[in-house]
Amino acid sequence: MNKKIWITGGLCIIAIFLTVFIYNNFIMDKDAAAAEKAVSEAAEQALLPDDYSPQTTGFTSLTEADKDFVSYVNEIFSVDFSSEGGVPVSLKLNNYEDADGGNVELIFSGDSGIYPFSIYNGGSEAAVIGGKFKGRLKGDDVIFSGIFADADGSSFEITKTWSFKPGSYMIEFKLDIVPLSGSLPIGDGESLYSIGFGPQLGPEVEKLDRGYVYRYFCLLDNGEKRNLGTPEEELYLELDTPYKWMGMESRYFTSVTVPQLENYSSAWDERNAAGIFKRNAYFIQRPPDGSASVSDQYYMYFGPKDAPILDSFDSAETNAFGLSGLELGLLAGEGGIVSALSKIVKTVLNLLHRVIPNYGLVIILFALIIQAAIYPVSRRTYDNAIRMQLLGPQIGALKKTHKYNDQKMSEATIKLFQENDVKPRSSLVPFIIHLPFFILTYVLLLTDIDFRLAAFIPGWINDIALPEFIIDIAPAQIPVTAWDKIRLLPIIAFVVSLIQSRYIQAPADSMKSMKIMSYLLPVVMFLVIYNMPSGAVLYWLTMTATNLLLQWRIKMRYVSEK
Repeated sequence: MNKKIWITGGLCIIAIFLTVFIYNNFIMDKDAAAAEKAVSEAAEQALLPDDYSPQTTGFTSLTEADKDFVSYVNEIFSVDFSSEGGVPVSLKLNNYEDADGGNVELIFSGDSGIYPFSIYNGGSEAAVIGGKFKGRLKGDDVIFSGIFADADGSSFEITKTWSFKPGSYMIEFKLDIVPLSGSLPIGDGESLYSIGFGPQLGPEVEKLDRGYVYRYFCLLDNGEKRNLGTPEEELYLELDTPYKWMGMESRYFTSVTVPQLENYSSAWDERNAAGIFKRNAYFIQRPPDGSASVSDQYYMYFGPKDAPILDSFDSAETNAFGLSGLELGLLAGEGGIVSALSKIVKTVLNLLHRVIPNYGLVIILFALIIQAAIYPVSRRTYDNAIRMQLLGPQIGALKKTHKYNDQKMSEATIKLFQENDVKPRSSLVPFIIHLPFFILTYVLLLTDIDFRLAAFIPGWINDIALPEFIIDIAPAQIPVTAWDKIRLLPIIAFVVSLIQSRYIQAPADSMKSMKIMSYLLPVVMFLVIYNMPSGAVLYWLTMTATNLLLQWRIKMRYVSEK
């Protein structure tokens, strides 16, 4: 019997760890581990002297700007453009707030002097074509033009046009470079120009924490989204293959570039830049094609990793730009049985949220609904566990009778359980039933933007998608665990689990293996949930507390009958 109990308990522990395994291998991109390693290396580099600083070309700017900034606002974006370089210096999402209540900012340049949509005179490491641009608004278009000349007198004009559409997170970007006298004096032979996106596309990252704060370079490769990491020793990577799209993704937001070019190469750069904790710049490198002028088009998505929004770019009828087949939905983690089931759970949670506008309470209610649905099973399970406890005196008598014969003791105990219709392993059934719902809730909290900044108890649990804490002991750490925060919710859940274990442990020393298992499971779960999103811990705590209440009522009924 002891062997069967240990096997059952071991399978439950394996099932617990499957929670984390499923996320790491099926929800997070397969290449995420390699990318994360490079991210960590880049973060460490942030404390070192600057590795990269932009250089400007020797082109002379011939444009006088009549204003320093041009601003564009619609229901989706608030964008500020600077006439210096003709680049956006701020891009905010009006529909999403940061923790401080302001709109989410997606552009952070620190003291680097580098901004997205900068034009480089050649490859990604060439000098920036800097200088004054004259900007103007024309409906939903923002247009910047600048005239430049080289030392030989050849001049050319660069025109950047951003086209916005009401209600769309996609932006059309057109780049025109036209010679005004002489030939077009740009490029380094291998690349005519590069467009840079970075150095940090937000929200701003100040600390890297896998699963909660991260930056991955991503691209679409033969219908599959891939995450890429830069080599540790260089923190810079070039790819010659043109892809349908590439960009940068964080936990909730992404910026993706869709070049309308037949040929181009790309580069990813994580080298430190002035004032930037974590640089995540990427580049489109456009090769020369013999044309006398340039007229190129790009589409840029700046926005949430929200499946319905991203999927709208798969059909020309569902987006304002008439784009189709972009497969941006892969950025939202779509596909697979886990994703399909998590959508069902999300639908239920959203329906409950219409009645109770607090996702923390919604998760508690969801756990109670599951608990109510399996009540007949739980009642029989814990009734069995209590009856097994009440057999303590009989088991004690059997122990005295078979004191020196473990095999006889085991056989007699099994016979006693069978005569009283007691099944020692059945106490694990509610746990096993709850586990899939717990996993799916955990997955949603890690990936779904609807739960971002959803508060449960303001001042304590301000974001159920993050682990809560009451004391930050960093840079000190709890020995062995390397934890640097004291979290109250997992501790409460652990205490409740230990109390619950008193109701399902073995009735006598002959069942020591069951006693050990009843304490081992709470310890293992405590280690697993300690750094989980607080919403997932709320689910587990609700499940454990209601199981404890049910077991207490059953035991009180038996006690009162005696």
